[in-house]
Amino acid sequence: MRMMEIKKEKIQTPFQESLKKILSNKLCLVSLVVLVILILFSIFGPMFTGYESDSIDLLNMLTGPSDTHLLGTDELGRDMFTRLAEGGRVSISVGLIATLFKLCIGVLLGCIAGLYGGIVESVIMRIVDIIMCFPFFVIALCIAAITGPSFHNTIFIIGILGWPGVCRIVRSQVLSLKNVEYVDAARSLGLNQMEIIFRHILPNASGPIIVYTTLSVANAILMEASLSFLGLGIAMPQSSWGTILSTAQNMQILQDCWWMWIPAGILVLSTVLAINFLGDGLSEILDPNPHALTAPQ
Repeated sequence: MRMMEIKKEKIQTPFQESLKKILSNKLCLVSLVVLVILILFSIFGPMFTGYESDSIDLLNMLTGPSDTHLLGTDELGRDMFTRLAEGGRVSISVGLIATLFKLCIGVLLGCIAGLYGGIVESVIMRIVDIIMCFPFFVIALCIAAITGPSFHNTIFIIGILGWPGVCRIVRSQVLSLKNVEYVDAARSLGLNQMEIIFRHILPNASGPIIVYTTLSVANAILMEASLSFLGLGIAMPQSSWGTILSTAQNMQILQDCWWMWIPAGILVLSTVLAINFLGDGLSEILDPNPHALTAPQ
């Protein structure tokens, strides 16, 4: 009697399957590589220049790229390569921290609105409607004019005005998941509402949230650059890509000193495009529902 040989297939975890899909998506993979390079440049770049970001050299003001200064110097003789790397730390940090801030508020309120419903949901969603009906920059400029430019205020402005988007997404996901069989089973086992949310609902709604988070980081970096360009974001002398771009408001620098603003613009553009392409790739991998990010109220 012949023994039948059964080939055991290697079982992959959801993380391994997602990682395999990311590596097979060329655009997503290239975007991830670009992001890693930009982050490494921001972290380790100043270590290789030998200059401090705020080191002033009045004898080398507005000099172009050379062997001494790879990307030239600014109007105070500061090394632009070092300032770009330092600015990357600030801009990327603002994007990550502001996104985390808005996620904490939006996920919490979205879960409460979707799970409890009734008057609680009505109050939360009306607040969302009020915030979203005003143009972002109008409110952001008003708050920035009152609080003043600083690292912490920039994060606060982006976060406090950006949470309604993730709140709507989480609410729609909770509404679609709160009555499924495994949630009813969890209730029958005596789990409380918080345990149901964090153990069962949020893990199954993580796809749209991860995609939104990725795109939100890119948006926060753009918002920081815009506010800093207008003088209402990061306060000088602290460097960011937005504050470096603000030097282009001077017509002489705009025309004659390209090294003071074009590299910063390229870095902002590269970072935002890489994050957006990565978000598009993640949406195809993690979110089978293409309309999840535009779920109606």
